[in-house]
Amino acid sequence: MLPVLVLNTTATSTTALVWSDVVGPVLWATGFLMESVADWQKYQFKTNPANKGRFIDSGVYLGGNVVMWAGVYYCGQGVCCGIFHTMMEQLYV
Repeated sequence: MLPVLVLNTTATSTTALVWSDVVGPVLWATGFLMESVADWQKYQFKTNPANKGRFIDSGVYLGGNVVMWAGVYYCGQGVCCGIFHTMMEQLYV
């Protein structure tokens, strides 16, 4: 994300910041926070002896990852050559 912001804000660049340059990092940071909460929830679940051998199936376990990748997707919207390429990036990952 930082290279996108650097490319869009240098003095020699003719490209201005666009809405996705703000939305992308905000979504990524939100997803990162969600992932941190999910890791804490998973740790609490695993340290409880009553849950031995069970799988955690509640909380924000997977949502943070999706939100983080959505943030990466939106970061690429302002500099990529089209929506097709940025969509293919998400399918590749």
